[in-house]
Amino acid sequence: MEYLSTMIDWLKEIDTTLFLAGNGHHTFIMDNVMWFISGKLEWIPFYLLLVVMLYQKVGLKKCIVALLGVASLIALADITCSALIRPAVCRMRPSCPDNPIYHLVNLVNDYHGRRYGFPSCHGANTFGLALFLSLIFKKRAITIWLIVWSVVVSYSRIYLGVHYPGDILAGYCVGGVYALFVYRIFTFVSSSAFISGNSGSGQHVFKFGNRFFATLAHKSCPSLNNI
Repeated sequence: MEYLSTMIDWLKEIDTTLFLAGNGHHTFIMDNVMWFISGKLEWIPFYLLLVVMLYQKVGLKKCIVALLGVASLIALADITCSALIRPAVCRMRPSCPDNPIYHLVNLVNDYHGRRYGFPSCHGANTFGLALFLSLIFKKRAITIWLIVWSVVVSYSRIYLGVHYPGDILAGYCVGGVYALFVYRIFTFVSSSAFISGNSGSGQHVFKFGNRFFATLAHKSCPSLNNI
């Protein structure tokens, strides 16, 4: 136990050093750029572009299933990070006034975030989305593009002083696991006769959602198969 405690302290020290290096150099222009990158509504045109690309790649039915998968992925990642892990770990953000290194942190627009930040929801959501869509597109250029986007958004959180690099990496792990899980369900649902066949155009969209979430529930809780 003593060895484990020493190892954790050593990792925290490295994490703090890397954070201070990434957060330590601010300029007026970069403050505004990173504030923009860290936003949510600012990325709506980007998300719409991804939807169009996804539709062109897989068609309407599979596109709807994929979007349901994205919604599930984001919801699962958010709940896991913010509602399960953060209250259990209780690791303060660098920007929290009670953090011993708070006086060394450069903030932008006096933004602090909530008290705890491990793991990063931004990291989990962006990496999860990047991995899930990369598995669908199967194009090297798109994969690189999405991963770079995730890394840039994640770094903006370090720049703004609200996350350690370790928070980001932990978020990547959460998002990556859920991306693989949801992608497996996506491939199962997409290969079904209902999705792959030439069913009439009058089929209602809710049937896709019903099929997807039913599969998600049974994959998550195998005991439901016996009900």
